Amino acid sequence: MINILAADKRFRWRDLAPVLGFVLCAFAFYPGLMTSDTLDQLNQANTQRFNDWHPPLMAWLWSRLNMLFPAASGFLFLDLFLLWFGLFMIERSIRSRWSTWIYLLGFMPFVINLSGVIWKDVATAYALMWAAFCLLRPRSRAGLLLFSLSIFVAIGLRYNALFSCLPLIIGYFWLWFRSHPGRCKTIRVLVVSAFFFMMQLICLHLFNYQFLNATRTAPQIVIMVDDLAYMSTRLERSLVPGVALDEVTRNVRESVNDNIFRYSHVPDYAAVKASWMSSVRAYPQLYLTFRSKVFLRFLGLSLAPPFALDEPSFSFWLDSSYQRTDTNRLRRFVGQYVQGVARALPFFFTGLFWLLVAAVVFCVSVATRLPYRLVTTVLALSAGINIMSYLLVANAPIFRYYYWSILAGSLAAMLLVFGYLEQRCQAQAKLFFR
Repeated sequence: MINILAADKRFRWRDLAPVLGFVLCAFAFYPGLMTSDTLDQLNQANTQRFNDWHPPLMAWLWSRLNMLFPAASGFLFLDLFLLWFGLFMIERSIRSRWSTWIYLLGFMPFVINLSGVIWKDVATAYALMWAAFCLLRPRSRAGLLLFSLSIFVAIGLRYNALFSCLPLIIGYFWLWFRSHPGRCKTIRVLVVSAFFFMMQLICLHLFNYQFLNATRTAPQIVIMVDDLAYMSTRLERSLVPGVALDEVTRNVRESVNDNIFRYSHVPDYAAVKASWMSSVRAYPQLYLTFRSKVFLRFLGLSLAPPFALDEPSFSFWLDSSYQRTDTNRLRRFVGQYVQGVARALPFFFTGLFWLLVAAVVFCVSVATRLPYRLVTTVLALSAGINIMSYLLVANAPIFRYYYWSILAGSLAAMLLVFGYLEQRCQAQAKLFFR
């Protein structure tokens, strides 16, 4: 096996690529592209009144960053730092003559497209990338602290990231206890991983509701109303408490988006939850039919023949910012680059493609003895789990929902290629000197 923990490397001119990427994205996207969700979190950051409809941690971080950066641009610079400096640190941790090719990942159209958008999904992906970086480094207390912080930020910025974190946590402690014997090691890894995971959730709960005193809301009501609206239209009677069938139908027709049903304003969460639970129990086939259709659309499949990956996902590129009506040539150039690739190769912007990438990388990692195979296995599992975590909660084929799967799948595939090439070169060198 090749030692995957690289010694200190000499700095080369091509190591300036992350600096170039950072500067390019900063000029193209400043002060950061913002949507209505983003502006809601910015308002929380400015007023210091937090609620958990969007993760409070992001608004709190933004409020701290606004003290240092002008025009609410702090989160843009945080995201770009995490992306480009993260790629630099990963490159420094890889022992391979091809390692500098890792910088290309940041320039790929399916990565650079959202790097300037202030979304929790983007920051979550970059935090998880730093957690993956910790798997490439020797175990240390400083490394454990960085890993813990990365996982905390990832879960704190997007709640369902807790599923994607599990393979990373188990993989990290597997490496930590790798010198221990077989069965004892497995038990110890699982116990420590479970304890670490629970402590992360407890700390996040205390941070949100004790330190920030965030107001509790019920964001899950959106998914419940989607389900109830669909079943209502099929049963021809309203299952949404306090809302007549004609109003549900009208809202469905006005808000429908590729078979995604939405009625967003419902005042009584307790009544909606009770109706949802009883309806799912009474009509499981209708519920599962709707959820399977939504998930297929989430993956990028059309729901009519030829059932093809016929178009990129929604929001794979934002043409302009809600905050700024103007744009610049560099942003237009990046947009043309991203949209050109999306038109020519739309599958790069669909969930199904990246689910398949995760599956292939996982199989290759398990079936071979290539370097980095533990890291690539963990990344593939995390990428696949991230997509599958939307099985019952997806509401649209929105690109940003699988941004981490794209980043993890791409990084894992590149590590596999690096490992294969390095292993092949070493084998050829042995034959030459034999």
